[in-house]
Amino acid sequence: MHILRFISVSTALLCVTLLCGCGDSGSGDGDVDPDEAFLEQVRKSAVSASGGGQDTGRIQPGNRVGKIELETNDYLMEEISYKGLGHGEIKIYNRGTGNLEVDRITTTCNCTVGAVRDRVIPPGGSTILDITVDPARINGFYTTKVLTLYTNDPLNPFVSVSVTTHIEPEAEFSPDKFLLGIRSQSETVDMVTRVRQLRERPLEILSVDFPQKSPYFTVNFEEVPESEWKTPGMREYIIRGRLLPGAPEGEHLKVILVKSNLEYQPEIGLPIYLTIVP
Repeated sequence: MHILRFISVSTALLCVTLLCGCGDSGSGDGDVDPDEAFLEQVRKSAVSASGGGQDTGRIQPGNRVGKIELETNDYLMEEISYKGLGHGEIKIYNRGTGNLEVDRITTTCNCTVGAVRDRVIPPGGSTILDITVDPARINGFYTTKVLTLYTNDPLNPFVSVSVTTHIEPEAEFSPDKFLLGIRSQSETVDMVTRVRQLRERPLEILSVDFPQKSPYFTVNFEEVPESEWKTPGMREYIIRGRLLPGAPEGEHLKVILVKSNLEYQPEIGLPIYLTIVP
């Protein structure tokens, strides 16, 4: 449980560090919780939808209200090219008896955004949520981001959809991360990643290093002999990292920064997660 909590926190930190242009597009006003203010507005709208009645904060019988339903809450976009924007779409249904109004859409990263074609959906109607993914804002070759739709549905005023995107890779990193778990201060731990060229352009690794220097972590790389390449003509490299004895206790997140001649991702980070104990 301890290491899982660490991985979750570290992953969030890594996203802040590596994902160029990514961030929460939602915003608040002063000390007012924007979600709570929005919920209160939806409650009041639901109460008055039937044309009167005391504002009790509950939906009254006979109210004509919208009810949102998404085609899916987990959307897997087809592989997109690293050279341009990716596009996808999800249907939004109104299963209620009144108009469904989409107030706004927020995202966990500006690399993945959404827009509805119709902000007001009549009872029994539907519209499209258009999704756009910008690979130039993504570090690596896959990502999962969350879009949240805020509506006037009093029972479900905001719903989320996770969008997973695979970007056409220029190289294969196997593995692309190191989950080392809990390690003793006395241990030496070796890490090995194999990098394979996938496109016609010859792959060339220029350097590997830790942006945050540490005497307890080392890394180097070497080209694999041509006779050992998986695919003839497709160059391969080995990246070797090492954790040395004596690292301080606690939770650690280190990133190996790989610089290469890749067109889309000339810099790729390989994260290392671990906890050091005595």
